[in-house]
Amino acid sequence: MASSSSSTRHWMYDVFLSFRGLDTRRNIVSHLYSALCNNGIRTFKDDQTMEKGDPIPDKLLKAIKTSQFAIIVISENYATSTWCLEELKTIMELRKAKGGIIVIPIFYGVDPSDVRRQGGSFETAFASMGQRPETADKVLKWREALTGVAVLQGFDSRKCMDEATMVEDAVRRISNQLLTEHTTDHDEDIVGMSSHMESLGSLLEMESDEEVRFVGILGMGGVGKTTIAKYLYGRFARHFSADCRCFVENVGNDYREKGLLYLEENFLSKFFGVEQTRRCNVGSIKAKLRHRKVFVVLDDVDKVEQLHGLAKDPSCFGPGSRIIITTRDKGILDTYRVKTHVYPVKCLDQDDALHMFKHIVSKGEPSPDGVEQLLIRASRLAHGLPYALKFYSSELRWKKTKEEWEKAVLEWEEAPHKNIMGTLRSIYDRLGTRDKIAFLHVACLFNGDSLLRASSLLDCGESRIRDLVEQSLVDISAQGCIHMNVLVEQIGREIVLEESGGIPQRQRILWDPEHVYDVLHGNTGTESIEGLALHMCDMRDVLTFQGSGFQRMHNVKFLKFYTHLDNIRSNLQLLPHTASLPRTLRLLHWDSYPLTTLPSDFSPRSLIDLSLRYSNLHIVSNRNLDLRNLKRLDVSGSKELRELPDLSRAIQLKELVAEGCRRLERILMPIKRQYALTKLDLSNCVSLQTLPAFIPEWISLAQQPIYFRCHGTGLTFEINSLNPFASLSIEGDIRVRLQQLVGDAEHLSYVSDIFGKSLKIKRSSYMEDYAPFSCVSLSDFSHLAELKLINLNIREVPDDIDQLHLLEKLDLSGNDFKCLPTTLDHLDKLHHVLLCNYTIYVSSIWNHYHIGWASLRFAGIPGNVMSSYLDNQAPRLSPNLLGFTACIKVSCDGSFHLQFPVSSYSWKWEAGGVFQINLRPDIYRSTELESQESLTSHHLIIIQVLTSEKIGEASRFEFKSNLQFSQDFTSPPVGIKVLEHN
Repeated sequence: MASSSSSTRHWMYDVFLSFRGLDTRRNIVSHLYSALCNNGIRTFKDDQTMEKGDPIPDKLLKAIKTSQFAIIVISENYATSTWCLEELKTIMELRKAKGGIIVIPIFYGVDPSDVRRQGGSFETAFASMGQRPETADKVLKWREALTGVAVLQGFDSRKCMDEATMVEDAVRRISNQLLTEHTTDHDEDIVGMSSHMESLGSLLEMESDEEVRFVGILGMGGVGKTTIAKYLYGRFARHFSADCRCFVENVGNDYREKGLLYLEENFLSKFFGVEQTRRCNVGSIKAKLRHRKVFVVLDDVDKVEQLHGLAKDPSCFGPGSRIIITTRDKGILDTYRVKTHVYPVKCLDQDDALHMFKHIVSKGEPSPDGVEQLLIRASRLAHGLPYALKFYSSELRWKKTKEEWEKAVLEWEEAPHKNIMGTLRSIYDRLGTRDKIAFLHVACLFNGDSLLRASSLLDCGESRIRDLVEQSLVDISAQGCIHMNVLVEQIGREIVLEESGGIPQRQRILWDPEHVYDVLHGNTGTESIEGLALHMCDMRDVLTFQGSGFQRMHNVKFLKFYTHLDNIRSNLQLLPHTASLPRTLRLLHWDSYPLTTLPSDFSPRSLIDLSLRYSNLHIVSNRNLDLRNLKRLDVSGSKELRELPDLSRAIQLKELVAEGCRRLERILMPIKRQYALTKLDLSNCVSLQTLPAFIPEWISLAQQPIYFRCHGTGLTFEINSLNPFASLSIEGDIRVRLQQLVGDAEHLSYVSDIFGKSLKIKRSSYMEDYAPFSCVSLSDFSHLAELKLINLNIREVPDDIDQLHLLEKLDLSGNDFKCLPTTLDHLDKLHHVLLCNYTIYVSSIWNHYHIGWASLRFAGIPGNVMSSYLDNQAPRLSPNLLGFTACIKVSCDGSFHLQFPVSSYSWKWEAGGVFQINLRPDIYRSTELESQESLTSHHLIIIQVLTSEKIGEASRFEFKSNLQFSQDFTSPPVGIKVLEHN
């Protein structure tokens, strides 16, 4: 393999052919050249590449210096050509340089020992040359070159089966060595590469030869898609012959600069060679691929047209083919129906980013003393983006003093390096006009907000944000919030600053607290301003301003004045007698709103989102408001609020949040209609006499998921059927009357989604004297994929639990049963179990695991008494399973309590065949346990890991486990022990 320094050079050719034309041009060289070209290997051969009349010496010298390999065909009359000898001398000199040319000799009809000693025909040739004045002083160098090349590993035609086999072997050797160039020289810098390969390997399913499979690698620019694809190519492509594999880089860029025809011809030449591709019609050449099993990577695809030209559909390739597409655009993959075979690449977390950063820095000069904190600061500037991590770490690794490091990091903290910003800016430049506007609004206003909120506020918001998601510019979290990488956010804000020429009052959106303060204080707003975002905790002091400050902002649509909810003091005060708000507002978000009512002249006809949390409001308005477009009303924490506005015209209202409005006595909404409302939070509205009359009908008519909270009101809600609900979540004092499942609870959720149906009923805590929940039968819930009955004091689990044939996850924590029914063994799909109660006999659970639960993936089973024989379980390996099972005992001393949710573990492979599981339990101090005699509690954690690694065949396998806690518990009284892995 070429050295790492060679990979940074620009190669014009893969191979330079050196040969004596008189001996070999019409035989071995013609076959070799054809085979090289047909395998997509760029080859220099003088009579094919050079034009008549060209200055041969300069062209040849340049070709040698820009070739990665040299194949030297040494034949009987090779030494009679001074030109061949001069080529050989130059090649052998370049070979000695770092990252120099790689030399492969072919001894064609000659004995390598004659070449080494210059015997036979070589002796005769040199005898005559030594007599000629023009060559006498060069003979010594030529002899040294021949001696050097004769000892290199090459091919001897006299010992090969036949000439065709020798040519095939030579081409395969070159092709395989070139293949390693596609595996990045710094692949170890991408933390978690083994995890990437594990996931992609399962998507590729290389063992399946019947289908043609397209696999997408999706992610934002700079996240490492190409690096991962190169590593993947290096791992799998070697199993395909050289004329059945290719890696096409920079597809999008080549398409823009050279056109689709060039893309097609370049792609096909990698399979059929340049000459054949040029001679034949592109369509006829493509037809030949239908019979080949190929492995192809198409890197950085950004238009559907590019795929249409290169890989239109699976029928273009032979069975067993794999086509990997790297792209930022999810829409391209959706168009090609790759939805189920997409691998999303995410940014690194802080720990992995720091690990990668340190690894790259360590390759340069030794780091100066005392730079550990600078390393951490610099790595965080990349915000998990591998491209930025590589750039910053590469910049630092050659700096020799701490002062140089400090200066560089300070500059980057002021503003990201222009190279990083330029790379990310290109992502924005590819967007359409409307998507650009949405991108800027998200970057300046809505990063971190809920998807539903932002979608409702932006023009065509749902489709615009979907486009940003498909372009990998934003992610949507499991909680439904928009996440944009900080570096991408900085690009958006930089663009807004450029648009305004650096003049705050001309900015499209203002977010800097100083700029917002100055514009409001000086009444210098303009019609250019569309939005103001102000984190009031960051203001330099309290600002009292006149409402007329908004009058010149004719186009302002978004006011977002927010604060930390634990700091409800308002730093933004509005003079009452001047109070005025823009009529164009879609969003009015003003935490700790200072006045007791909205301005009397405020016309909210365009208002979509009204959020006045922790306000001083007594009433929202003194008059009826036109709320026809209102979708969200949040007045939570407004303790003095007595009355909400009339919502009879708010026909689009989806969310009403009045949590903590302690003086609110009633809510006026019409009863006789179907509501758009999906969320109603009346928690801690202690003055409510009754729940609003519309609630039963609202729930019964619901066509979409419903979320309802009435905690702390002292009011009870009864539910006696789940049949009408698509999805439902209720929190409060709930009377559950579900046929064979009866009792009082504080939370009930019933969710139906693509993963199946889930039912969760729970009380907030376990108490021994709580009335037990009646659980006579579970047969009515046979459709459930997930069942959670938590802290309900259930005394017996019914035998008919085996009727839940679809059940995958079961949580029966906080109940009073002492054993489980044997019918539990019949649940073949069950793979996550939590049984966090204190009276269960752990040994019976262990027996269930060993006998019946072959599909188990995770189980957490605590108890104060754990069978002693668990401590003596011997580790075993089972070669019949593709993966292994880890059983871990966790012990906790003192007045602490542990909980192990399903998401509380992660795993990874480490170097040397080490498998590590990290456990991240929730830990908290229990005041109840503090008053009791200190006991040690034990938890049995069972985790089954499926992996493509055949553990049973591994020569070395080591298992490690590790406990991780938040900073609040630096030394928790918790221990860990591996019981077995098999």
